Amino acid sequence: MTIFLDTNVVPYKSGISIRFETIQVLAQECSQDIAIPELVLRESVAHRQREIEDAFGTLRRAYEKARIYLNGIAEPNLPCSKDLAESWCCNLKEKVKIIETPKNAFEEGIFREIQRIRPTREGRGARDAVIWLTIKQAHFLSDSVNYFVSENIKDFASSDKNTLHEDLKMEIIEHPIPLIYCNSLDSLLKKIANEVKPGIDITEQLINSSDNLQEALRRAIRDNLIIREMFPALPLGKEYISSIITPSLYKVKSSATYRIGERNVVVAEINCNASFTIGVLQQSSGGGFLTLQYPADLSLYIRFWMRFENQEELPVKAEVSYINIANNTLLIY
Repeated sequence: MTIFLDTNVVPYKSGISIRFETIQVLAQECSQDIAIPELVLRESVAHRQREIEDAFGTLRRAYEKARIYLNGIAEPNLPCSKDLAESWCCNLKEKVKIIETPKNAFEEGIFREIQRIRPTREGRGARDAVIWLTIKQAHFLSDSVNYFVSENIKDFASSDKNTLHEDLKMEIIEHPIPLIYCNSLDSLLKKIANEVKPGIDITEQLINSSDNLQEALRRAIRDNLIIREMFPALPLGKEYISSIITPSLYKVKSSATYRIGERNVVVAEINCNASFTIGVLQQSSGGGFLTLQYPADLSLYIRFWMRFENQEELPVKAEVSYINIANNTLLIY
C-alpha cells in the first residue's frame, strides 16, 4: 500500500508539521509507503529555495533599515539558499520514496494540455498531467490499495470534491484495485486510521514511568546538543556532558490516539525542561588536568510517538520525531 503525495501537501514552507509526522508514523505502523513523483520533489525543492530567499530578503531589508541607527552593525552572514534547500531535499528523501517519471510523460503532458484532457484544463496543467501519469503508472504496478493526496480539487477531484474525477477513474478502470483520492492530509488520516476519543492520557507520570520514552528523550536531546554554540560562556577546554540528562516539567500541548489492529499509537507534542551538567576539561599550570562542572538547563519543544500493545499501560516502543531547543541557561559560579 502506498500513499502518493502532490506538491501542495508536501511541507516545503516550514518544518515537517505534526499532521505530516502523524501520517508518517501511522504509515510505518501499517507497513505503508509514502511516495512522491520525481517532479513533485523538484518542484518542492524549488519552492523551498524561494521561501528561504524570501525570508533572507526580509532579513537583509531589516538590516538596511537598522544600520541607519546603529553604526558598525555587521551584515548577517547568511548561508546559501540553494545549499539549504538541497539539505532539506536530502532529509525529505529519507522520509519518502521517489517515483521516477515515466518515459514520454512530459510529451504526453503537453499533448493533454493541448487537447484539454484531464487533469489539464483550459490549456494549462501539463505539470499536473505528468504527476498524474507518474502516479497512474505506479498504481498499475501495485497489487494493493493506494491513496492519492492532492488539494488541487479543481483538476483531480469530481464535483463532490472528495473522490477522483470521473475522467481519471476511467483511465484506471482496468486495474481491479482502487486508487483512493483524498483532498487533504486530514482526509487521508481519517481513511487510514481510527482516532480513539478519549485517547490515552499523556501525563507526567506516564512519561516518567516509560523507560522507552525516557531513553528516546535523552538520546534526542544528547544528539542535538551543540554545547559550545549553545553555551558560549563556558571557559576554554574540552567540553562534554558529565551527567545523566533529566527531562522534567512536562506540559502536553496536544496528543492523539489511533487504533491499528490490536495496537494503539499515540502522537504527542510537549514542552519540557532538561537538566544536566557540563564538564570542561582543562590543563592546569602544573601540566596536569582539572575538570570544571557547570549545571545547565534547556527549554524544549518535542514531538514523539508511542506504541501500546493490547491493554499494556506502558508503551512497548517510543521515538522522538522532532526536537527544538527554545532556550538554555548555564550557571557559572
